[in-house]
Amino acid sequence: MTGMPGWYPDPGGEPDSYRYWDGVSWSAEATGDPHRAPPETMTQGAVPSRPHAARWLVLITVVAVLVAAGSLAVRFRDPPSDQPVLFPSPTAGAPEDGSSVQSRSPQSSTSTLSPRAIGCPVGAPDARAPHPTDGRVRGGNLSFPRLSAFVPEHPENRLTFAYDVTQQTRTVSLDPPWIAQLALGRLLADGYPRTAQHTAELVTECVVASDLYRSHRPQRRDLDSSPITVSGVDGWLITADVLVDVPDLAFEGDHVAVVVVPDGADWGVFFGAVPIGDPALAKSLTRTVLGLRVG
Repeated sequence: MTGMPGWYPDPGGEPDSYRYWDGVSWSAEATGDPHRAPPETMTQGAVPSRPHAARWLVLITVVAVLVAAGSLAVRFRDPPSDQPVLFPSPTAGAPEDGSSVQSRSPQSSTSTLSPRAIGCPVGAPDARAPHPTDGRVRGGNLSFPRLSAFVPEHPENRLTFAYDVTQQTRTVSLDPPWIAQLALGRLLADGYPRTAQHTAELVTECVVASDLYRSHRPQRRDLDSSPITVSGVDGWLITADVLVDVPDLAFEGDHVAVVVVPDGADWGVFFGAVPIGDPALAKSLTRTVLGLRVG
């Protein structure tokens, strides 16, 4: 998805160096601390936030989303034999390997959905809860091991239907700007369906309707919708391709994965997106889903 304003790994490849992207251009100034404030010379061009929001908040507008049928079934290239395939072929299965995350009885499918208004609940992604510092990225009741190849965790305020959202990102295209991302948060029960399957479906629609993709005329191709178990808790996993219309982008769009797991009366949510056709990042997404834990 399009890179939001923030510090990203130096596009020149300098190790442990970050430059600020303001949505239009890169900063001349570099830093080793991706959590510091934006350079003063670029703050005037940054996206404004809501009065009650933290940095980088972008207001989501609920819009009609064009979603179309698709027949493409995508799978990882040479996935490890002990890991489930998040983007399966129509006959692929996910082994029960005893790990903390298991995808059960996947049924690869495509769907035809008519354009319609998406009623996404209003959240506060910047409303962070206290979490331990233990080498894991945490949001809501979920966590995953921190990835060293991604930028350290930071806010993702475009997921405006959720709370307590944090993410890791990695720049995958400089011009046009695009990132891979792995994000966690909480969904309040009020406004979401009672079942994990229907909540995961609503979250997937809200992601496609959000400012992550909305301006790129996204088309969603469903790949799999199946039960998943995270640390013994039954939830739901949806995988899909989101195809976008972005001139000069070297790939069609993103592979995305949405996981929803009960969090008491509420829900924990994971959202991951990596470029279509990038097997290394696809495996990173698989390992992250495998590494999800409750609590």
